[in-house]
Amino acid sequence: MIIHLIASPRNVSTALMYSLGQHTLIHPIDEPFYAAYLAQSGANHPDRELILNNLPHDRSEVFDRIRALESKHSAIFIKNMAHHLVEDDFRQMDQWKHVFLIRHPRLHIHSFSQVITNPNLEALGTTTQRQWYDILRQRNRVAHIIDANHLLKDPKAELRRLCHNMGIGFQSSMLRWPEGPKSFDGCWASHWYQSAWKTTRFGPPRDPLSVELPGHLQPLYKACMIDYQYLYNQIKP
Repeated sequence: MIIHLIASPRNVSTALMYSLGQHTLIHPIDEPFYAAYLAQSGANHPDRELILNNLPHDRSEVFDRIRALESKHSAIFIKNMAHHLVEDDFRQMDQWKHVFLIRHPRLHIHSFSQVITNPNLEALGTTTQRQWYDILRQRNRVAHIIDANHLLKDPKAELRRLCHNMGIGFQSSMLRWPEGPKSFDGCWASHWYQSAWKTTRFGPPRDPLSVELPGHLQPLYKACMIDYQYLYNQIKP
């Protein structure tokens, strides 16, 4: 079984990966399409050369590696960024269980802008998440949607719901993880995961209204809010 998280940067996806990494049946894979995305897009991300040197550029090779790991483990959890994927990828994901992790744009943009000062819609990924959601919904392949603040507020309840929808048993070990780097971190972790390394559990939720965004990010916020609200409205009780 493959649990496929379609996330966007800085939306608690690393913490969720750390959580699921504590499940005795789950083997995590961290953003396996990152190098393929960089090679095809030419995007100039931090640690670009390191990523290109450590991960395959060919998407077919990425899928081959995933299938090899799937044969060795009961369940695979893949953390993917929405903008790392292309539509053709989903042709090879028919049996995967797709999960979307969304976050309120005020919190999302505020966190992302601490690393990338001038983000754009593609890098933030919320619009792309909606695009993939609509495609997968038409194929009846969407398994679950999680809002990051719901997860932070009541991780036990949200993880139980996730496990139930994935068809695996909830384990209380998922509520905590060891501090510091993890064996399954991507090679870019030292740049992006410093805050996550200091955690051992899901932190308290943050009120989106407590965050002020500068004027130049307001158009981006308004655009993201439309797609976020659309996805949020799809969450089932």
